[in-house]
Amino acid sequence: MAYVKQIKVETYTEFLAMAKSKDFMISKTIVETILDNLKTRKKNIPVFEVEVDDEGNTYTLSMARDEFQDILEKNLVHFENEEAYEGCQKIIEAINYLKTKNGKVN
Repeated sequence: MAYVKQIKVETYTEFLAMAKSKDFMISKTIVETILDNLKTRKKNIPVFEVEVDDEGNTYTLSMARDEFQDILEKNLVHFENEEAYEGCQKIIEAINYLKTKNGKVN
């Protein structure tokens, strides 16, 4: 399996709280994973391995290739809020690439 970001939490609820709070680390990792896999032929790309201490389980969270554009558009807001403008530019370029690739150019 390709390298994925590993997150260790005490409970799965702790990870869900991180996701709900829109933790920028999560958004950044998601975007970087998409950017690294823009030209992949794989249908699903692993993003995180979440190790939950109290369960003794590890979960692998993945995203589907056909959801890349939507995910990038949603995460663009987080990059704007963090004033990570270089990242914003990369996201916009990737969105435009995906629109062109999918024949959705206006």
